[in-house]
Amino acid sequence: MSQRIGLALMSGATLTLAALALCGAPARAQESVHRIVAVVNDDVISNADMNARTRLVLVGSGLPDTPENARRVLPQVLRSLIDERLQIQEAQRLGVSVTETDFGQQVALIEENNRMARGGIYQMLAQNRIPRATFDAQVRTSLVWQKLALRK
Repeated sequence: MSQRIGLALMSGATLTLAALALCGAPARAQESVHRIVAVVNDDVISNADMNARTRLVLVGSGLPDTPENARRVLPQVLRSLIDERLQIQEAQRLGVSVTETDFGQQVALIEENNRMARGGIYQMLAQNRIPRATFDAQVRTSLVWQKLALRK
């Protein structure tokens, strides 16, 4: 894959500022939610994307949603979002997609593995203020990447 990745000012100081915005610094956080954090080819990753994924990682790992934990996972979250954008772009380039049936089966499997009732994952996301699209994108990327791996 020959992609270019442009990170918009992600120095250590900016990472810290992004982490503070993610953790609820009142007015500044709301102003910076839609700021661009990274550009992967022509695809933008915003603070809103980072915020939602950070909450998903914290909830999924059972870590308390604290500013310190958010700062700790921030580099991993950014790297994951960049990798996923590259994976989706490669899948699109090769014409690989995920069917709704495959997606539904994967969500059902995740719920089963976590001892949740059908629809339980989306209830948990709503309770934790995590957009459904954040979870769905991660699941779709995982599935499409599995398909690509099986092709090779």
